[in-house]
Amino acid sequence: MTTFLDFLRERTESSGFSTEDALASFLPLMRQAIAAHATEQVAPLDNINKLRVEGVQLWFEETHLRQPLLSTSKVKKIQRPRARAVELVGESRAATDVDDEREWHDLSIGSRDLTEVEHPVYIAGYIAWEHLAEHHDPLTDVFCLGMILGSLISGLDFSVDDDLESFVRSRDNLFKLNPDLHPFVARAIVQMTELDRDRRPQDLAALFRALQNYRDQTVSFEIEMARISGFETRDIKGKQQVVLAKLQERLFEISRRNRLLNFKPTSLSIDLTQSSVPLSFDIQHIRPNQILTWTPKFQKKIAKGGSVSLNSYLNFREAIYLPGTLGRIATEARRDEKEFGFAQLRLVACFLRWTNLKETPHESYDSPLLLIPVRLRKKKGVTDIFELQPLSDDAEVNPVIRHQFRQLFGITLPERVDLNESSPEELWRFLEDQIRCTEPGVTLELVDKPRIEILHDKARRRLEQYRRKARVAGRGVRRFLDLDYSYDPANYHPARVEIVFCSREAGRCSPARYSQYQAASENGAA
Repeated sequence: MTTFLDFLRERTESSGFSTEDALASFLPLMRQAIAAHATEQVAPLDNINKLRVEGVQLWFEETHLRQPLLSTSKVKKIQRPRARAVELVGESRAATDVDDEREWHDLSIGSRDLTEVEHPVYIAGYIAWEHLAEHHDPLTDVFCLGMILGSLISGLDFSVDDDLESFVRSRDNLFKLNPDLHPFVARAIVQMTELDRDRRPQDLAALFRALQNYRDQTVSFEIEMARISGFETRDIKGKQQVVLAKLQERLFEISRRNRLLNFKPTSLSIDLTQSSVPLSFDIQHIRPNQILTWTPKFQKKIAKGGSVSLNSYLNFREAIYLPGTLGRIATEARRDEKEFGFAQLRLVACFLRWTNLKETPHESYDSPLLLIPVRLRKKKGVTDIFELQPLSDDAEVNPVIRHQFRQLFGITLPERVDLNESSPEELWRFLEDQIRCTEPGVTLELVDKPRIEILHDKARRRLEQYRRKARVAGRGVRRFLDLDYSYDPANYHPARVEIVFCSREAGRCSPARYSQYQAASENGAA
């Protein structure tokens, strides 16, 4: 166990803090502060020496919690409202000597021996200006927490005047201190360390949840521009090109929320390969041709443009969730086509599982690669038939992947693949050659044979999950006396024979139970 400043200096001298490292250390402390505020107390953040580090996590002893210290009138007087006609972004004083040398002093930084404040300032030692006004409330804790996080991210010791001045000077662009800083975390630090209390985050718990999922948060365009190295020094034409490129990225929404970049299954998506796996067979007896995969034969059917019956491929008998799921997908696709005027349903011929080695830590993605526009139709009958109608003999290469690979790796992928003349294997060879030209140590593996054991396990778990939800919802449940039964395939438990031993004389059976037994006997059940 060590102190915060010792921990900070040791890590700064060795490897420093990445965004992930800083949050791993900071979030436990933030969680403690939130718990303190929930009990109408404040954290002991006015004294950095009370912080401890165990492993890499910051914390403080609960015995140091205290009641808020309020000097509201004094704080209002110090933070008096300014004229609304202009916004004051900073104050400085210039001192010129006889040799015409000018020295600038930032008036937003208070001197070390300051005992009283006339206006909000930054003070060395991780404390807020409110502390000098004898005021300590949850918003004061927000400021102190922001300074601690800013110190971790930048590797600066704010008990040192020069380090504090460097941070204040760089608050408008924290990427000068840490180029790898995530934009959302940078914005959070700027907001938390505002001298104006009204501009600080008012809901610390909401900010905590956002920092936990910082990769999924949206970032302002100005912060993204500030993150680009040398942007401020470029000429007008250079800035325009950078801005246009960033605006194009925003149209694609390059984040993990974009399902074209990071695919996650939903109720309106279905894995046709997984749904074709026979569950009643032993794994070793399942033949690859029993499973629907993108084979040359299946590609020819799609390229011809004729309807493909899914009933001849999918395991409708055992995968009982298929009719309902396919029906919902077909309904939603029809609704979208009427609303937007074009079909949005896509058949994914192959996926690309890749890792961005330029990010720290490395981010892995599961991205659809080849997208084929299709229409799903349901023909009603004794047995409903689902048909897949291809709308083009071209497969579109995922536009988000094309954009990302061009921006990140300089790899230009084709826009489309003609299914009559080409195949996913040829696209794989092209992409593999492009990768080897830039980095021979990185390989791209082609998985063209179904991994039956993995598919069987996923298909079984999908079915169990569906049945579990059906049981919770009570699907198809009927009742006879006190017996529940269901013949629905998703929630199958038939009416059973119940043997009841009743002896009214021995007092083993209540009158109500005995009358139920008599009624059941008259209906042929016992």
